Amino acid sequence: MDNIPLVSVITSNYNGAGYLPDCVSCVLNQSFDSWEHIVIDCGSTDNSRKVLASLKHPRLRVIHEEFCGVARARNRAIQQARGEFCAILDTDDRALPDRLRLQVELLRKDKALVAVGGNAQRIDSSPLTWKSIFRRHQWTTRYPLEHEAIMLFLRSTLSPILHSTLTFRKTIFQEMGGYREDMEKAEDFDLVLRLGLHGRLGGVRQRVGILRCGDADSHTMRHQPQGRDVNYYAVLALLFNTARVYGFDCDQKDIEEWLDNIGKDGVSALKGRWIWENLIKHHRGLSWGRWDIPLKSFIFLPLAMMVCCRRSWWPAAFSPENIIEEFIRDKRWI
Repeated sequence: MDNIPLVSVITSNYNGAGYLPDCVSCVLNQSFDSWEHIVIDCGSTDNSRKVLASLKHPRLRVIHEEFCGVARARNRAIQQARGEFCAILDTDDRALPDRLRLQVELLRKDKALVAVGGNAQRIDSSPLTWKSIFRRHQWTTRYPLEHEAIMLFLRSTLSPILHSTLTFRKTIFQEMGGYREDMEKAEDFDLVLRLGLHGRLGGVRQRVGILRCGDADSHTMRHQPQGRDVNYYAVLALLFNTARVYGFDCDQKDIEEWLDNIGKDGVSALKGRWIWENLIKHHRGLSWGRWDIPLKSFIFLPLAMMVCCRRSWWPAAFSPENIIEEFIRDKRWI
């Protein structure tokens, strides 16, 4: 490890011993060879420590920490990363052999890009039941690759950059302060949103990974605590970061209190309104093959809540900027 690697692959692990060998192996099989792989194990109670000790490789670096949550774990790993670029890879996901090569080529070609993603093969590994007969169990994502279209998704609280396909410039990540550790959920959405507000986002058209979803034993489910749902934190992230971008004097705790007051239905209605304003109205100008969004939970329900919403704040809900402006005028505005 005398040569400084160009890319640091970052994997946070918590009780994912069964997935670690394949995760490490897929990085070893990359066609791009200037990399290091940092695995941070944050307080696993399974045999992860033993498995990691058996996976000896000169470019594999293992860090052991007490349980600290996924955002803090990744921040600690990236602090020790030596690469110019950092590539996120969750324990139970896989990077295809050309991922690093394709993404590094794109980042080197376009210096304005701060981060890139890519398409991926999604595998629903949840148990097969009679309710899931018509559910797709394997498909390839077709998300937009241009910055403007990506931002339309983000302004709808939907991220078209799947986290295990995200590769970004480390210097930009550090300038922004890394993952926000006060985000219990949707810390990945929050990071991609801030990257997009800082500079340009992009992606490679080819598949760069294989991602598992729908399993109660997935990386996401193992790390996330109970309480407020992902929609809540995605809406919070969009409102808070909008306030910061436009220089509004607005504290996150005040936004949280307002969201608690409008309730889960109000949060879902906001999401539906932004999906309508950003995606439905502009869908003809976006270049994607098809939406890869769980329609029931991410599209239909928020749109239904939008139709039913009759709250006093609703006329101002067409944009996060307008919500923040009205909120600052009167924090009791419900």
